[in-house]
Amino acid sequence: MHDARVGHVSALPGDHASGPIGGVGAYTGSLLSILAAGAFDHTLVANRDAGRTEIAALPENVRVLPTWRFGDPLAFHRIASALEGVRPALVHVQHELFLYGSSARALLFPPFLHAMARRRPTVVTVHGVTTSREIDESLLAGRRSPLPLGLVRPIVVGIFRSIARSNAELVVHSETLRDRLVALGAAATKVHVIAHPLFTARAAAVPTIDRRTARTRLGIPQDAEVVLTWGYWNGYKGLEVLAAGFADFSATRPNALLVLGTGPHPQHRNDPAYLHAYRTAAAALEGAGRRHVGFIADEKLPEYLAAADVCVFAYTKHLAASGPATFALSAGKPILLSTVFPGVPATLTFAPEPGEVARALARFFDDPASHTRAALALREHASDDRVRTAYDDLYARMLAKTSS
Repeated sequence: MHDARVGHVSALPGDHASGPIGGVGAYTGSLLSILAAGAFDHTLVANRDAGRTEIAALPENVRVLPTWRFGDPLAFHRIASALEGVRPALVHVQHELFLYGSSARALLFPPFLHAMARRRPTVVTVHGVTTSREIDESLLAGRRSPLPLGLVRPIVVGIFRSIARSNAELVVHSETLRDRLVALGAAATKVHVIAHPLFTARAAAVPTIDRRTARTRLGIPQDAEVVLTWGYWNGYKGLEVLAAGFADFSATRPNALLVLGTGPHPQHRNDPAYLHAYRTAAAALEGAGRRHVGFIADEKLPEYLAAADVCVFAYTKHLAASGPATFALSAGKPILLSTVFPGVPATLTFAPEPGEVARALARFFDDPASHTRAALALREHASDDRVRTAYDDLYARMLAKTSS
């Protein structure tokens, strides 16, 4: 191991739904498992409700300090104090707009980042970057806000502009997000594109279930052509596009079945406006050849994956990497992605329009082997070794600057 320590700030999946919920927690666990085999030591300043099984699953040389609570106005003060105790050579922070708290709590992140970057070398992974162009009614669908969209837009963009103009090095998962940070004022030399790692360890831990058994358990006909999508509901995920395109496809494929494993985000479970919008959207997704099963829990996901022929994600906006899409790729399942996902082989993509969805599904079921070859290339691009090397190189360059 290198004698330098990296102090990470992020969340791990919690034991209950009151804390940080979303893809960054699973991402952090996977990333640390990959980095632990590299050239540095690692300590994570995590949420206090981080799950014990999540902590235990990390390599022994990754130290975890459960420190902050979601929504605590003093969370960043507690994080900074914990880091001072660790005294890392550099700090690596994960950022998602509401990772550390909802609503106005998001405004506290930029001052924390600026202060941290003045103390020691700091890198921040920005999981989603939104400019004025991306913030519209579909992005905020169902979310109750005391402010009109015209005020929400400059506030959110202001957060990302402040992050972009900080002294921290910036990591994103695509060239599209890099370009947005540069447009917001980041120096191009300070923005690094590193692939979203695969969930290799998590996928390997998924119980092996054969397709026949999975379909029997789920009540799916053995001869069905099964299309699966899943994740938390949001207006920009293109479920209505997918459903309309599937309807066109299934008109000539009587055995086709679309399984929609989407449900409301737990952090909005007490928001009547959000729940009403979700239920309205869910009702509109019902139709012939479609099965809306609600959010698929982790323990049931292996059955649905085994039962599916292909996983499809028809997002209409690229805001960040998709955790479900990455997991499907990690598990070796065939996938189809809308063209808003950058850097994906053309064989695996379709424009987020119903007709294009239908054509992509027809191409897949007529020639699944070509999709398998393209998916292998995509997985190699995000391999553990490539991701680990990219971060070790970045950390080494940052430390070299401070010692010169």
